[in-house]
Amino acid sequence: MSMPRLGNAVWCSLLCLATACGRTRDEAPVSPGVAGGANGPSDASVPVLGQHVLALINEQVQLVHFDDPSSPITMTVPDSQGATSVAFTNDGTGLAYAVGAVQGPWQVRTASTLDGSTFGAWWSIPSGTSPTLIWVQNETLIARRSAPESSFLLRVGDGSVTDIGAIFGLSIATDQSALIALFERNLLFVSASATEWSPAISGEWLARLSADGRALAVFGREELPAFDLPIPTTRVQWSPPMPPSCVSTPPQPCPGPPKYTLSDVEWRSSDSRIAMEFRAYVNDATHMALVFMKPGSTERVSAPTAIFPAIGRNWGVWSNGDWFMLENPDEPTNDSWWIRSVGANNESARAKGPWGFAQRALSSADEKHLFVLSYARSAERSSLEVVALPVSNSSVPTTLFSTPERIDGLWPEPRGSRVLIGTSAQVGQSDPPYSLATPDALSQTLPNGLRDVQWTPSGGSFVGILRGSVVYIDSTAIYQPFTLGRGSYVLPNHW
Repeated sequence: MSMPRLGNAVWCSLLCLATACGRTRDEAPVSPGVAGGANGPSDASVPVLGQHVLALINEQVQLVHFDDPSSPITMTVPDSQGATSVAFTNDGTGLAYAVGAVQGPWQVRTASTLDGSTFGAWWSIPSGTSPTLIWVQNETLIARRSAPESSFLLRVGDGSVTDIGAIFGLSIATDQSALIALFERNLLFVSASATEWSPAISGEWLARLSADGRALAVFGREELPAFDLPIPTTRVQWSPPMPPSCVSTPPQPCPGPPKYTLSDVEWRSSDSRIAMEFRAYVNDATHMALVFMKPGSTERVSAPTAIFPAIGRNWGVWSNGDWFMLENPDEPTNDSWWIRSVGANNESARAKGPWGFAQRALSSADEKHLFVLSYARSAERSSLEVVALPVSNSSVPTTLFSTPERIDGLWPEPRGSRVLIGTSAQVGQSDPPYSLATPDALSQTLPNGLRDVQWTPSGGSFVGILRGSVVYIDSTAIYQPFTLGRGSYVLPNHW
């Protein structure tokens, strides 16, 4: 496949689109007014819509406004019959949805979240599986399909559709201002105004956007090419550590060197340090080590010797640049794990945990607590431990939640200190139970039968599916769910 190289697209907002900018068929645009009339409310009896909104997908797309969850306001989006995929713009003012036909092309349309009215433009993409829709700002959509099917780039400004191949490995900025994806040996960069392909990249490599979408880093074992992309780019060539010296003593040969990989990268902003996690694999054992580096044009990094056993993500970086890491013992059945916290000036503190293996660590969104998922093999129990921040040498983890079942997921509350816990379903249960853990309080179990649970964008409440209905649950009254509709649901990133 030849790689497309596009010029700058026309800048155009959804507001422009609503007034007929970039229409791809001859039809009158629908003005994005308030429910009750094309240009605004027809009378004072029209309800005032609030900021709490989600999309339901059943036979069609419905927008549900529920500032008062006991009296939700539901509007059906026109021409959404058969929709299978929905995505909100980052600011929540609009959405896109994909409508498919049997063995025919898919149509991707856009609508206002204010009243559900459709905008004038739409795109047609070839037949295939249902695409996942991803916004880049309010000007560009990625209609993504899994390989080997092609994905497509859709521009709001000029209504164009571009085949971008069987992409994978997507990374998107927190504010959806930029996106990167991989295609074979090439890197695709997409922003509101540009779509560019990199030259071919050899060997094993990885690419990451900074979380603010203002810079790019590409990591590789081999020498990296120069990149002419419209974004500051750091090239990092890394190498594994030198193997330890060994003199072979027959019949025991020297062990082979461990296999090293760059397994994860965290980069909070374009002007902050880049955190790199290396993992070493020997037989059935996995060990990890961290490296921190400042972004620049070209860097060379030698991975340190990985010494701490690891399973899941057991480290992180706080907003002020301080970082934390779990240190697991080689024999977790009769030894404790430790939490290490390191400040920007390299001052560190270590707090001792219980016996067992620390599998994962994550900070609360307000950065006041650190949660650690631990497993005690001797007791065959998983537990969630919490430590108040900042960590000191005298800090003692407190057990918030303990279960003989496997803990499958941890989801921190947006802007808050709590965490939602998902565990594996027990024998005889069709759906796994969820629990809410709060520092300095007993954990609470959410209603039985609840599934597909998510925090709302502002925190403090949940949305999930209970006995076939989409429900809203205030975390202060978890056994009083409010029904919002039926089907599946999609929440915006922000309210």
